[in-house]
Amino acid sequence: MTLAAPVSGDAGAAPAPSLGARLRPYLPLLLVAVVAFGFRLAMLEWVRPECATVDQAVATGDCFAFSGDTQYVAVQAQELRNGHGFADVGPVMYGVGGPDKPGAAHPPLYTLLLAALQSVGLSTVTQWRVVVSLIGSVGVGLLGLAGWRLGAGRDATTGARSRAIGITAAVLAAVNPLLWSRDVDMFVEALMVPLIALFVLASLRLWRRPSWGSAVLVGVVVGVAWLTRSEQVLLLVFAAPLFLWGLRELPIARRVGMLAVAGAVAAVLMSPWIAYNAGRFHRPVLLSTNAGMAMLLGTCDHTFYGDDFAYYTFRCVDEVPVDPAGDDSDYEQVRSRAAIDYAREHTRRLPVVAVARFGRFWRLYAVPDTVEREALAEGHGWIASWGGLAALYVLAPFAVGGAVSLRRRGLPISPLLAPVLVATLAAVVLIPIPRFRTPADAAVVVLAAVGLDAAWRWWRARSSSPTGQEPARARARSTTVAA
Repeated sequence: MTLAAPVSGDAGAAPAPSLGARLRPYLPLLLVAVVAFGFRLAMLEWVRPECATVDQAVATGDCFAFSGDTQYVAVQAQELRNGHGFADVGPVMYGVGGPDKPGAAHPPLYTLLLAALQSVGLSTVTQWRVVVSLIGSVGVGLLGLAGWRLGAGRDATTGARSRAIGITAAVLAAVNPLLWSRDVDMFVEALMVPLIALFVLASLRLWRRPSWGSAVLVGVVVGVAWLTRSEQVLLLVFAAPLFLWGLRELPIARRVGMLAVAGAVAAVLMSPWIAYNAGRFHRPVLLSTNAGMAMLLGTCDHTFYGDDFAYYTFRCVDEVPVDPAGDDSDYEQVRSRAAIDYAREHTRRLPVVAVARFGRFWRLYAVPDTVEREALAEGHGWIASWGGLAALYVLAPFAVGGAVSLRRRGLPISPLLAPVLVATLAAVVLIPIPRFRTPADAAVVVLAAVGLDAAWRWWRARSSSPTGQEPARARARSTTVAA
């Protein structure tokens, strides 16, 4: 008898798939992102062409005005390239002076991006809008990937369900006016869309494969988000349940340590900006010099009792004089102190104002007035403002359902709720500017995709049951009662 030669245990194993084979299933997300970029270019050309004057945008709401914070950052980027550092360029914008004072009205990332674009020869507003639209389109694909990974569940096994959720999330992000309008109008919040997607992806990686490296990755994303918008440091605060509860199979000391590592990494990324500001201003500047302005814009008689109730107006700022010889840190102190003093004198009014701000922010109160302000005063235009309202009303119920579905499946929801909570807190404490909701809108898109999948599965299960036959659960309950 001839014995067969021994067979290695690996001989029958299938070869590991190539990188191309592993990436091929995700090609639909790439296709949606490419289409999203084309869609944004079309919006830029035909829906949001550049206005001849700022007054035209305020009067008609049918074009893009290069003004406000966007213009400030672009001019600051130019002065940075001219060797003036991060300067207060308000006087330059209005032709009343030069960049002779330091400026830190915004974190540095967007200024650095526009400075880099100018350095490589992209020096027109249209070119910048195209680049920001490209970044937003990358965000579309990443939001789809975040939905895909959520749909994969705990074991990260992808299938028809995860693909459906991912593609749905990408499509919703591609056409949502709350997202594409931020891109084509080159608001700094456009950068938050891919960052929120990366935050969700990094958090899911930490949840599935807890490690110090995964904690570092979460900290890196939070740090970059922090360099984009100051309030985003709170992402880690509101996502703390992921560390402390979601990783409960680990010892508590390790969970706390991972949270501390993520926070430390974010702080390290921000430390050069903090150190740079330490010697430039009369007073300490931690993140930016804009919080006092934002507080004061919404804290005076006009916004507590008047025509601008629960919104903001520059009349609040005009009523608090500042010393022209001071710098932004001096103005920050004066304005924040005036806002806090006013709030203390009207503590009984604070809850009413806070609830109304929440209502404006989420389009539950003074809706026509808020949409008009968004379209004209904020410069978003009528199409984006009314379209965004419709998108919010359609997506929000499915987003709530998506959060419930994720919770029932034992998947983490704090990484998706964190952007919503951060944006809402900023609106209630400061002012309910619509574009502040962009990070939350990105999270809502992913949650809505999960909710749509859950609703579709519920409808299919219901429609496939025999007509007139009770669901199994109801029959079981009636049997128990009869017994």
